[in-house]
Amino acid sequence: GTDYDKMVDVWSVGVHATSSALGTLHSSPQGAEKRHIQDIERGFEVPKVSPDEVKDFIRKLLIKRPEDRMSLLDALNHPWIKKYSQN
Repeated sequence: GTDYDKMVDVWSVGVHATSSALGTLHSSPQGAEKRHIQDIERGFEVPKVSPDEVKDFIRKLLIKRPEDRMSLLDALNHPWIKKYSQN
């Protein structure tokens, strides 16, 4: 078996952020989100409808190697999150 740690949760946040950016949360055809995420992993563009801050957030969450991925603390402190969070 494979051991998973909290970085799997970081990946999940990236998946949900991608779905939200695409406007497909809970409504995309089966496999569509997976294809978008695989494209992002390969260096393709995050959906063009997304502001640059969102693209940066998603890219940093969906880095394939967990040790290179943004941490949950870094995600909470990301400029896009800080911009819309209450102090």
